[in-house]
Amino acid sequence: MRTAPTGGNRQDIDIYVATADGVYVYDAKANLLNPVLSEDIRSLSGRQFPPPAVPANLVPPLDEAPVNLIFVWDYSKKSTTSTEEQMLRLAFAHTGSIVQNVYLYCASEGLATVVRLWFDKPAMEKKMKLRPDQYAVLVQSVGYPRQRS
Repeated sequence: MRTAPTGGNRQDIDIYVATADGVYVYDAKANLLNPVLSEDIRSLSGRQFPPPAVPANLVPPLDEAPVNLIFVWDYSKKSTTSTEEQMLRLAFAHTGSIVQNVYLYCASEGLATVVRLWFDKPAMEKKMKLRPDQYAVLVQSVGYPRQRS
């Protein structure tokens, strides 16, 4: 019943917003960001691995983007008729739909965005105090395009 489909309308993906001020979880029904943590965890929520020939000092810092969206699957909203593997596939598909919406919005507003496939999942989940039935699926950074010189 929203712009990103979910099987059975489970709405099983929670969106956490990591900023310099802390981490918030988006409450879609109330259209509010609720505080979760008053600490900047953006450095945990994504990293890009440069090819071996690229010096580390040429890789932009992770906390350069003002916002990292952290997509968290809530396993407690699982189907009772699907296997765990099927539910995990659905979680990835649901996250992909949301990610595409963010890409489209950023393109329409002149913002930059990139999906971060590699992030320190255990440290990030621990810092965010996620429950055992929550699974950090993916991170997407949102910011401003770099000015070309």
